[in-house]
Amino acid sequence: MEKPSQHKEDYWIYAFPPKEKEVEIIELAIEWFEANSESYLRSGMIYPRNIYSDEMIRPQTDTDKTLMKIDHEAIRIVRADPLSNYHFLSGKWLIYIPKNAVDEVWEKLRRAIESGKLPYEAKVSTVKKSPLRQNQKHVICVYTPNFLFREDVRNCRNILRSMGFQRKLYYKPDIFTYKGMYRIFGSKINHRYFG
Repeated sequence: MEKPSQHKEDYWIYAFPPKEKEVEIIELAIEWFEANSESYLRSGMIYPRNIYSDEMIRPQTDTDKTLMKIDHEAIRIVRADPLSNYHFLSGKWLIYIPKNAVDEVWEKLRRAIESGKLPYEAKVSTVKKSPLRQNQKHVICVYTPNFLFREDVRNCRNILRSMGFQRKLYYKPDIFTYKGMYRIFGSKINHRYFG
């Protein structure tokens, strides 16, 4: 097993679920998009930031209005060319781990992913210095294929919670990353959900 605390060649080490589990999760995400994206665009509402809140909200704050704009932008990008642009819907739960615990935590997650218990792909940062890393903690990213498919995003969070990740986690859509929405670049919005 590659240990994140010692690996210096790459920025990331990856783990993947069994192919059939991965395909199942992706197919459900695509089905959700095809069935719900148009009504989401027309609703004038957004999903709340708390992943455990079910009621959609009408955007009132500047942050909520920005989130709605980004949600809509992601939908339009994917609808324009689904095969090439579906990756704009993916996102990840972020788990920050100190160096002295990262190897044990990553091994636990890696085993759960590869067995299909946690049927999502993930990556962990290594000790190779990244210009985006501000501190000595490692980050584990656990990906879901569609950040708007809240049931799936919540399912991933619930599995992580059942594995012992009880403290609040934050979820960042990849479109935030593509737009350069990082705290170190001055972005005031760094996550879409928490839970």
